[in-house]
Amino acid sequence: MKRSLLIWAVAAISAVSLHAGDFAESVKELGDSTRASSAIQKLAEAGDEAYEDLMDGLKQDPTEEGIDAKEAAERSSRRLACARLLGTLGDTRASADLAQMLENEAVESPKYPWFGGACANALGRIWAGKDAGPDRDQVAASLKLHAADDKLDKRLRWGCLHGLAAMKAGADVASQLLAETDE
Repeated sequence: MKRSLLIWAVAAISAVSLHAGDFAESVKELGDSTRASSAIQKLAEAGDEAYEDLMDGLKQDPTEEGIDAKEAAERSSRRLACARLLGTLGDTRASADLAQMLENEAVESPKYPWFGGACANALGRIWAGKDAGPDRDQVAASLKLHAADDKLDKRLRWGCLHGLAAMKAGADVASQLLAETDE
């Protein structure tokens, strides 16, 4: 009985460590400025194989209670890089999470405008090569809405414009923001 319980416990621990994914360590390295560039290269080469681990990195909260400033900075860098890499992958599965994070930065808790801008840019890049349809139209409408909101941080608005530019949409919003910048 004890032996089977021990075998079961070892199997459970092994399964948990395997759940992390093949690229979890590379995603973790995105938070380390000395190792980030090699990690980005490895993750970009992995492409779709790294998708799940990139999504895990994207969802790391730098404001989580109980973490120190160093870990918060690493998480912030990590999720910014993950958003950018997800945009490069072009996988529409990331759209809902990126849209929610953009919304959080634009409306609920605008603490990280660079991150919101990266999410917006990634959304545009993901949908750039896709055929017109309701999902693509909804992404474009959301990006236009945030790009046109003069109450938002310009870094977030510029990220929306970059996303719209990738989709070849939003020229009307771009002219408005450029006019504000010239003032």
